[in-house]
Amino acid sequence: MSQRSRRRAESLQKKQQQGAVPPTTPQHATVTQSQRQFMVRTGPIPDPDTIKQYEAIHPGAAGILFNQFEKQGDHRRSLEDRMVGGNQQRQTRGQWMAFVLSMTAIVGGVALIWNGRSTEGLTSIIGALVALVAVFIIGKVSEAKQRDSQQE
Repeated sequence: MSQRSRRRAESLQKKQQQGAVPPTTPQHATVTQSQRQFMVRTGPIPDPDTIKQYEAIHPGAAGILFNQFEKQGDHRRSLEDRMVGGNQQRQTRGQWMAFVLSMTAIVGGVALIWNGRSTEGLTSIIGALVALVAVFIIGKVSEAKQRDSQQE
């Protein structure tokens, strides 16, 4: 302890002994404890207590909420049905177009071979077959990537 702080302590003790400064007493601290509680909900339907509160404010509110929830579910399912149907139509249309184009190329290649142009005819036939195989492989790879991304 330094001399300065020792002098201060001695001075304070003298003043306390003379009654000029009240003696120091330990202070009692008051401890308060608070608690916070909060609830996080995810989903379209509120918890039962909230529904009761809505009912108290507006009679029939629970029926309105459940009716809207049901309508939203029906709407979502109808959109999904339309999406699936549209995707199937698009795939079918693409397959028919690929069939027509490849058959045209193959028939054209056979016609070229028939007319004495065997190199051009074989190139047309092989090109159409290679294109069909490439589209098939690319489609399978794309489907596998989509499945993997949906599983994550």
